[in-house]
Amino acid sequence: MKAKFLALLLVAVTILTLFAGCAKDTPDPGTTDNNSDPSKNSITIGVSFATMQEEKWERCAENMQKKADELGAKLVIQSANGDEELQYSQCENLITQGVDALIVIAQDGDAASAIVEAAHEAKIPVVANDRMINNCELDFYVSFDCYTVGVLQAQFAVEHAPTGNYFLISGSPKDNNALLMRNGQMSVLQPYIDKGDIKIVVDQWCDGWSAEDALQYTGHAVGGVCPFAVPDSVPVYLDVSLKRFDTVFPAAGSAASAVRLTCDELERASRSRGWIDVCKGWEEDQ
Repeated sequence: MKAKFLALLLVAVTILTLFAGCAKDTPDPGTTDNNSDPSKNSITIGVSFATMQEEKWERCAENMQKKADELGAKLVIQSANGDEELQYSQCENLITQGVDALIVIAQDGDAASAIVEAAHEAKIPVVANDRMINNCELDFYVSFDCYTVGVLQAQFAVEHAPTGNYFLISGSPKDNNALLMRNGQMSVLQPYIDKGDIKIVVDQWCDGWSAEDALQYTGHAVGGVCPFAVPDSVPVYLDVSLKRFDTVFPAAGSAASAVRLTCDELERASRSRGWIDVCKGWEEDQ
């Protein structure tokens, strides 16, 4: 009975993260151990994030904590900073601490199967959140409908550009969500490709979201991507929403630099292939 209760508690906590609102105060990206009233925290849940570098995961952590507090559970949150070996080590430590259950947002869906095996050996149930953990017997998996997201993305694209060259960029090939999303996209795009209306000129996957790969593909380090001096294989387009400004300040090759340009100057300097209209909502601010 206790195992079933723990599993249901985990699902309640995890589902909340999929509908996380805007977070005002975000937790420390390392380890958070909130236990203001030990008498209420009869259950301890370990949470392993692959990373906390994106706002999405900060929101998830905050909302997990809120829900755990409502349920009277203690939450121990850790972040692996994009390192699958560190994630295993952190989860191993949580297991050793004797957590009652474990939520894992996996850095690598294949490598994380070892975490599930170690947890099960200690009789600890595991929930995979957002990213599937492959080749193991998960207790629960909670995520959004990645296939349908891919379908909607592609439908929007062909609605606005039913012909022409397409640049596809996807997440890590080890991320099951990315694979499902790509399948959804191709279910819409493939008929257009077969007819010759759409040509895939670049098809790129981001293995592990590697910073080294980002540098190779774009010519700039993460945080400093700009429309200048990119490889010839990277097409640059400008959105028409920019034209409402007399001058703009695009990034200039590092995380702390920018350059002031008119839109005409930006178009020439970036070697833009044209103007597109994809940004929404900006007209309301006019």
